[in-house]
Amino acid sequence: DEAGFKFDEGPVKIKSKKGKDSTTLRFSAKSGYEKVDVILEIWSNGNANLTCVSPSRSTMNYSGELQ
Repeated sequence: DEAGFKFDEGPVKIKSKKGKDSTTLRFSAKSGYEKVDVILEIWSNGNANLTCVSPSRSTMNYSGELQ
């Protein structure tokens, strides 16, 4: 089933950027022949946003709160 991502290996390099009220983590991972860029934003108020970008699929966004 090609509905989701099944990563072959974990990210090799994770880039982080700390802002005034948030931290952003970026990495790439492979799912078969497909490279997926992942961006995780975490705000000081506990909100978070996860974005998955693939050249062959629509961009996916997930938002929520950390507990």
